[in-house]
Amino acid sequence: MLAAMLIHSSARTARVPLNSQPRRFPLLLRDLALTLAVCTTIGACTGSNQDPLEEIRAQQLSGQIEASIPLLIELIASGNRDGEVLYRFGRALSLTGKSGRAFWALEAAMSDPDWLVPAAYELAFNAYRSSNFELALETLDRLRNERSDSHDEDFPARLLEVRAFLNTRRDYAEALELTEAILEDEPEEQIEEEAVRLKGVALLGLKHTDEAYDLIREAARLASEVGEVGDASLASEAGEEGDDGADDRDGAEFGQGPESREAYWCMIKVSFKREAGESKEASEIVD
Repeated sequence: MLAAMLIHSSARTARVPLNSQPRRFPLLLRDLALTLAVCTTIGACTGSNQDPLEEIRAQQLSGQIEASIPLLIELIASGNRDGEVLYRFGRALSLTGKSGRAFWALEAAMSDPDWLVPAAYELAFNAYRSSNFELALETLDRLRNERSDSHDEDFPARLLEVRAFLNTRRDYAEALELTEAILEDEPEEQIEEEAVRLKGVALLGLKHTDEAYDLIREAARLASEVGEVGDASLASEAGEEGDDGADDRDGAEFGQGPESREAYWCMIKVSFKREAGESKEASEIVD
């Protein structure tokens, strides 16, 4: 597929008049070769002296992601293995719905220290989004070990690692440890709210239903303070069947009164108990 695209993007067909004199043909070839050599040297073929990578940067900055892909393919096919080129190619593929084809480029870009962090995060996110949680975790672990800056300050990467652990449906203890470490670093409110929610999910996965309930309710309070709603995927991350139309705000769908909010959270607690196999406790709450 790549070879076909390269051939298609670079092929040019020259038409020679039928009445061309045979003795002129070698001269035409010579002139064409000289012209191509000059174009290659000064960029005259495109009518611009602009560096292809500069053009790619400008295209991607202006949102012309799809248009940048053929130029990137040409650069890579010419032997350019610069970290930025590989990263921009991988990210362009990701943004245009071709994330499966982006893996090799992003992994190769990670070999460039200057592009290790963005390439690793993009690769890990692609892997997470495609449910390849093991690859996401391997990539984030490599990022932690190879980066030159502080990984502790990279809260998005650390939270993505927590989510990957949770979605393995077995590494709840590792997720819990990570969320506790994040919270110890006293992040800003938005990060704190997410870390608290994910800690609740980890505890729910470990069948600590009462602690999980308290934390997720605390997360809902924090979310309201920062003007956000909770994440409706919490239940599914913990192994539940989550309703696609569910909304885990603080009882908003039940109305704004205290009794409505308490009814909502009572329902949440019952669902946690049932998920953990604590049917008796769930029945007692309902009664």
